[in-house]
Formats: sequence, structure tokens, C-alpha cells
Amino acid sequence: MGGLNTFLVVALGALYGTSDTLANVALTGLLSMNALGVLVGGLLASRTTRHAAVAALALHGATWLTFRTTDELNARARRCASLLWWIVVATTVLITVSSFRLLPQLTSNFTAHPWGFVFPVFALAGLFGVKFFLRGDADALAFLASCLYLVGMLTSVAFSLYPNVLPASTYPAFGLTIANAKAADYGLKIGLIWWVVGMALAAAYTAFTYRHFAGKINADDADERQHF
Repeated sequence: MGGLNTFLVVALGALYGTSDTLANVALTGLLSMNALGVLVGGLLASRTTRHAAVAALALHGATWLTFRTTDELNARARRCASLLWWIVVATTVLITVSSFRLLPQLTSNFTAHPWGFVFPVFALAGLFGVKFFLRGDADALAFLASCLYLVGMLTSVAFSLYPNVLPASTYPAFGLTIANAKAADYGLKIGLIWWVVGMALAAAYTAFTYRHFAGKINADDADERQHF
């Protein structure tokens, strides 16, 4: 970027015969947009606090698009997923290392119950499965591998935290657990009833939607499915 800023005016004049005035306007625009990009990027980064979750869900969405689309959109989604995969790997390693460094007690459940290692194994298998199946053009399996990664990460977090909900980094007694953070028993019972009803409706709607929009989607399907 430094070389471009230094030689842009000269290069435009020598290669394209651009006048000095217009070349300087172009340089001013380049520097202004560069500064604006830094400011906007910093603003977005400061407001995005869960980078690992954003990257993981973006990868999940990209694998979904590769699973459901064809032609150019499928190719673009595949390239996007391949790039996002590296970002997810980096954020997964970073968040895992930092979590165990800040909260060493997270290892206690794995030490007491070794069978819990199956959850991070699921996450690793899903993560590397995404890359493997994307390379093999197995779109459906890549999406399922992404699902396995998300399930493995969520269950790993829940298993390592239990019975804590929000552990305290200063003194364990100050943390929130499932015992001191739960609602009243009556509220939990009512909530469970409505949760069952709500999940049943959501499952029925999801099954209906997936049944009517099954298979790959391409541009020619727009007219056929516009009534939905």
C-alpha cells in the first residue's frame, strides 16, 4: 500500500496519460477510502464480541448454501466455506486455549468423567469433516459435518461448565450455577410445558418447509416456487 500511495500519480501519468490533477484526485480518494475502511472495520470489530460464534455460523451457512444450490452460486458458496474453515479453525484453537487458561477448573469434569471427551471429539470430527467433504464435493455430508461441529462445541461447553452457568474468575463461590440461578419450580414446570408445545410446532413447520423445498435450488426454480 505504501508503494501504491507513493507512485500512483506517476504511474497513472506514465501508463494512462492521466493529468496530474486527476491523478492527485484519485490518490486522495484512495487514501480517504483506506482511512474509512479502517474506521468502519474497527467499528464492526468493536461491536462484534463473539467472533468465534460468528465465524462458525457463517461457515454453517456457507455449507448449507453448497448443499442447496447449484452452478455458480454453489461454487461461490464452496469457496466461501473453504476460506471460513480456516478462520473457524483459528478461532476454535484460540477460544479453547484462552478458556482453559482463564478457567482451569473447566478440566475438572473431563478428569472426573473421561467419557465426556466424546464431545470435543465430535467437534473435531465435524470440523475436519467439513474440509474433507468439501474437497470431495459431498455437499450434504459437509453440511452434516458442520452440524456435528456445532453440536460438539455446544455440548463440550455445557459439559465442562456443569453445574456452573456463569463461573466467576475471582472466587468460585461467586459464580452462577444451575441451583442458584434457576427460576421457581412452578415457573420451570410451566416453561417446560410451553417449550414442548413450541418445539413441536417448530418441528412440524420445519418438516413441512424442508419437504416442500427439498433438493437443489437453481435460478429456474424461482418461477415454479414463487407461490410459496
